[in-house]
Amino acid sequence: MPEVFYALINRKYYKTKKEPACFDKRNNFTSKGISMNFLAHAFLSGDDDQLLVGNITGDTIRSIHLKDFPERIRKGVLLHHAIDKFTDSHVEVKKCKQLLTPYFNKYAGVASDVFFDHFLSVNWKEYSQKNREEYIRYIHNCLLKYRNLLPEKTNYFIHFII
Repeated sequence: MPEVFYALINRKYYKTKKEPACFDKRNNFTSKGISMNFLAHAFLSGDDDQLLVGNITGDTIRSIHLKDFPERIRKGVLLHHAIDKFTDSHVEVKKCKQLLTPYFNKYAGVASDVFFDHFLSVNWKEYSQKNREEYIRYIHNCLLKYRNLLPEKTNYFIHFII
């Protein structure tokens, strides 16, 4: 099994040449400031605050409740679903999930998402000219700014990623 998978399964630090990644106090895999599995969704939202909020919280907002949100947050939720649909149907992602299934069973898809976010984080400078830590602060500020528009379940979830 690749070294990174072994390290993550055993919840040890996995060190790359660029920076360490680890589990935080809540046992969420993190890379300096944002729980993993959300960085790519945020990054694909561009600089649109509400689109970003919808995209990050897309798993916690049911389609039936979309009408209760501003248009850009609705579009962010739909973008989240479109990204998940695209990645879940991608051949390489399917291969990755197959590799992970013996170790993570039904959570192999979540594990692969976490790994992809980890690799985005440690290779951030190859994909963005923005400072990663400043971008993560921007994500946190967006979530806090629109927190009052989100349901209690989503706010509970946000508590764990900020």
